[in-house]
Amino acid sequence: MGIVQNRKASLIFKIISVFICAAGLASASGILQGHYRQVTFFYYTNLSNLFCLLYWIAAVLFCVKAIHRDGVQGALCFVPRIKGAVVVMITITMIIFWLFLATGGASIDSIVRHLLVPILMILDWILFDPIGKLRKTDPFVWLLIPVAYYLFIMFVAQTDVIFYNGTSFPYFFLNYIQMGWGKAVAVVFFLGLGFMLLGFLMVGLNFIFEKKMISKNK
Repeated sequence: MGIVQNRKASLIFKIISVFICAAGLASASGILQGHYRQVTFFYYTNLSNLFCLLYWIAAVLFCVKAIHRDGVQGALCFVPRIKGAVVVMITITMIIFWLFLATGGASIDSIVRHLLVPILMILDWILFDPIGKLRKTDPFVWLLIPVAYYLFIMFVAQTDVIFYNGTSFPYFFLNYIQMGWGKAVAVVFFLGLGFMLLGFLMVGLNFIFEKKMISKNK
């Protein structure tokens, strides 16, 4: 982490990421085609991409201010713990899609949202973020994200919203009506566990690199 100690490079990377992420969401939501799809941001994929977009926009502003105030040298990160949550969110999007949801060929905007944006966010973290900014308890806090999403979808399922698959659920593995409560709860449990383990992996790597840096500076 913090491999590139140049804030101007970080700024350029983030600006490019903003445009790529925005283009993917604009296409997925139907805005580019002239009609907005109302269920767009009920999908976890699009929500995680939206969080990436909002984070990058805030990070661009933060980076511009830091360059103006302190110069171009040095690693920096806008609210590292929120950045960590966003990295985990979008990484889960990539893993779940390519392991369980991808069937046949993927559209360009799907590749952008499920592969390119996750890779860009992970690279942003690895290349530009300072180390030692995450806490051991962060993965427990980040776990609130999938829990909140699950509760949100359970609420939506009680309304008249219909998703692209013709059901009241955006993903088959959340459909407790078809799967039964037992299987649905088991799936949600393991998804939450995977989310938390990925968070611990991220925090663990952060601590490993922090120790290496301390040892190197002694």
